[in-house]
Amino acid sequence: MGKKGKVTIDVKIKPDLEIKLGRLSDLSGVSVSKIIAVLLAMQIIEQEAQP
Repeated sequence: MGKKGKVTIDVKIKPDLEIKLGRLSDLSGVSVSKIIAVLLAMQIIEQEAQP
């Protein structure tokens, strides 16, 4: 069950991630790893919040 959730997050986040990373890295010098960490945390929080 945990593995399925992770696969879903990966699949769901990748297209968004590409777009957001492109924009964010253009706008600022924030490191890519920090952006990924934040986006992943947001995805996980959203999934946990759903019943």
